[in-house]
Amino acid sequence: MPDLAVVQLSERERLVLIELARTASHQEIAQTLVVSINTVKTQVRSIYRKLGTRTRSETLAAALAHGFSLTSDAS
Repeated sequence: MPDLAVVQLSERERLVLIELARTASHQEIAQTLVVSINTVKTQVRSIYRKLGTRTRSETLAAALAHGFSLTSDAS
């Protein structure tokens, strides 16, 4: 797993991460964020790479360990 201090996600990657935590499908994430499903797939692969994970559950656990919030700040 990459060093905790060096993992940085873009704003869009953080939004995708939040949607992943909601157990949304890639298609649902694309519709919510108004992007193509291919964009979502690319962002998910980037998140997995940056966190050194291979599955959604590993990714969410690693994100929490790195201090990322898995909830939206918007009400």
